Amino acid sequence: MKYISLTKDIQKKSNLVKNTNHYESNIYLVNDLIYKVLFEENRTDIREEAIFTMSNLNDHNCLPALYILTLDNKFCGCVLPYLKEYINLSIFLKYNQIDLEIRRDLCYSICEKLDFLEINNLLFNDIYLDNIMVNSNNTDNIEYKLIDLDGCLLKNKIHINIYNSIKKNITYNLAQTIFAILLNYNFNFDNINTNELYSIYKKSNNKQKEFLNRAFYSEGSYIDLREYIDLFDEEYLENSKLKLSLKK
Repeated sequence: MKYISLTKDIQKKSNLVKNTNHYESNIYLVNDLIYKVLFEENRTDIREEAIFTMSNLNDHNCLPALYILTLDNKFCGCVLPYLKEYINLSIFLKYNQIDLEIRRDLCYSICEKLDFLEINNLLFNDIYLDNIMVNSNNTDNIEYKLIDLDGCLLKNKIHINIYNSIKKNITYNLAQTIFAILLNYNFNFDNINTNELYSIYKKSNNKQKEFLNRAFYSEGSYIDLREYIDLFDEEYLENSKLKLSLKK
């Protein structure tokens, strides 16, 4: 993988992308390339190794880095392709009504991609709607890419106890992502009140409650969430969406 330098000329030509999610880096757009410049505390050897690992991914749904970025001959980030035709999945769900079967297929595919990443020594803890980019031109066959993979943790660098904790957290984040996709409804889980939750649980069977416990309370250890995806039909999801929207 090639290294390129963050020169003053590049910085002059770049546009800073404003986004509150960029808590660990500044993001610049230069000629259809994204320059991700990490804050100094995040410029670690393990982060650099993770970028190397992700650059070797060969999967249409995973966005790898093109180059390692350096500043004053020291690692400082990476360069990625700019996804011009793509928007965040959170925005996509807000403005598009997607068929349930397509939503289910998307959920299955995302679960499989996390397995694919782990096979390649990468644990993607930051699985959120905003880290899934979707081609905004097609709602019938959703084309998506996982982004921010440079923030993956390296499985072979983690103690087994830490690994189990990370897998539990991935289950929690993934359960929230899946539930939002199934609902076709982007919402903030932190803003759901007790009455809304109770009204949803009241209409749920035991298996559905098992899934919701992962999404809302992070209960239990890691589980394969694929076994729960088909438990939610359109009637259940529409009723849940109605209950959640009462606060608006």
